Amino acid sequence: MQQSFLYQNSQIFYTDNGEGNVIFLIHGFGEDASIWNLQLDFLKLKYRVIIPILPGTNSSQLIKKDDVTIDDYANCIYHLFLSIENIKAQQISMFGHSMGGYITLAFAKLFPNKLNAFGLIHSTAFADSEEKKQVRLRGIEMMQE
Repeated sequence: MQQSFLYQNSQIFYTDNGEGNVIFLIHGFGEDASIWNLQLDFLKLKYRVIIPILPGTNSSQLIKKDDVTIDDYANCIYHLFLSIENIKAQQISMFGHSMGGYITLAFAKLFPNKLNAFGLIHSTAFADSEEKKQVRLRGIEMMQE
C-alpha cells in the first residue's frame, strides 16, 4: 500500500506491505521501487517490507536543498523510519541496490543502532571512479533533456 510522509517540506512516498520483522529495500539511481517487485512478492509473506520511493523519483518530490548528498538520502530514510509509529522502537534490516547501497552504508554509519543487518546488491563500499561519476552525470543530463 502506497503512503507518504513529509521530509523537509517534500512529500516522499513509500510502500508498506506484509507483517513481521521490518526490511527496507532501497532502490538505486535512475530506478524506482518497481525493481523490488519480485523480491516483494516473496518477502512480504514473512516480513514487513517498506520500500521508499527516493526523493526526485516518480511521485516523490526532490529534497529542497542545493547540494543533496547521500547522507541527505540516509536522513530521509531515517525520518521515514521515525514516521512509522509502530516500528520506530525496532531494529530493521536494510538492503540497497546500486546507489541504494551507498544510502544503506550512510544509514549504517549515521544510525548503527537502528540496524540489525544490511546488505549491498550490485553496489560497493568503495567510492566511485571518475569514469563512473562521468557516466552518472551523462545519465542525469539525458534524464533532464
